[in-house]
Amino acid sequence: GTVLNSWKVVWVVLADDAIEFYKKKTDNSPKGMIPLKGATLTSPCQDFTKRT
Repeated sequence: GTVLNSWKVVWVVLADDAIEFYKKKTDNSPKGMIPLKGATLTSPCQDFTKRT
């Protein structure tokens, strides 16, 4: 497959139940969103031993 390197700058807002993406900080409506309802937050394990 083809890999496209087309990074774009967006303004991101973390709302109560979604992550919203805006083209500019001054935009009133999001260009996209990721719903977070039912999502869980998992912290990385801080207690681990080094493999040898």
